[in-house]
Amino acid sequence: MAPGPRYGEAPRWPMLLQSLLGEGFRVLEEGFGGRTIAFDDPVEGGFKSGMQYLPPCLLSHNPLDMIVVMLGTNDTKQRFLVICQNKGAIPNMPYDAMVELPAYIGKNGPEVISRDNIPLFQQGLMMQPLNSEKLVVEATIEGSYEKALKAFTLNKTVPSMKVAKEVLDDMIEANKGFWPELN
Repeated sequence: MAPGPRYGEAPRWPMLLQSLLGEGFRVLEEGFGGRTIAFDDPVEGGFKSGMQYLPPCLLSHNPLDMIVVMLGTNDTKQRFLVICQNKGAIPNMPYDAMVELPAYIGKNGPEVISRDNIPLFQQGLMMQPLNSEKLVVEATIEGSYEKALKAFTLNKTVPSMKVAKEVLDDMIEANKGFWPELN
């Protein structure tokens, strides 16, 4: 069911409040259809999380004497997009991988909507950063320069192993005393 047209300014509650308070006050309206407290919408797309939007919004209107926030109405939706442990929801991804999936939110947390295997190309795109992160952890635990170099090389922001080596060596030098020794 598609939403109807948005009401004009006059009947919306922030403008009604403004008219009741008078000229000595300024009421700002920051409404956005479908916004929730903490989740983006898996069907409508991103930018729906009030928790992500609120801090920059408040900063953009500083100084403020008072704020009134109404969130929660849209949290009665049934389905949200959440980042969670795979646990077999995508069969051809590692069980312990963190993945973003549609889920129903219940009293026991997210109930992930399982899906079939993802196509090989998309799986490869998802596995590359996952493997890079795992190699970073292994490099740190084992003190392995080779694994750290492989992790940097797998990172999509690094164009080649040569560049990865230069970046890694620079980072080791800049962070001596903070990083484990890599052999």
